[in-house]
Amino acid sequence: MSERGFLIEIATAPAELAGRELLELVLAAASLDVDLVVLFRNHGLAYLEARWNQGWRQLLDHELATVCCLAPAGEKTLPGLLELEQPALDRLRAERIVLEP
Repeated sequence: MSERGFLIEIATAPAELAGRELLELVLAAASLDVDLVVLFRNHGLAYLEARWNQGWRQLLDHELATVCCLAPAGEKTLPGLLELEQPALDRLRAERIVLEP
């Protein structure tokens, strides 16, 4: 049996406490070298891009986890953020255990 990695999809801006707890979970997984991809989409992407949200940005700045988004049409995203087209996102979802907090 092959082990599947995890995909955490963040589609909305979590409440402050929930966002902190989710970030702690992702950082803990990264420190244990868990195969993890974090996907920000819809309002979740706006949450990641907010100026005050430095906690999540450390994932990008220090390459602690693979962080991606559904490629926004004609918009620039954060440096280090992997932009996926829909077919690639569909494959990623099929290959991994998907968690949607």
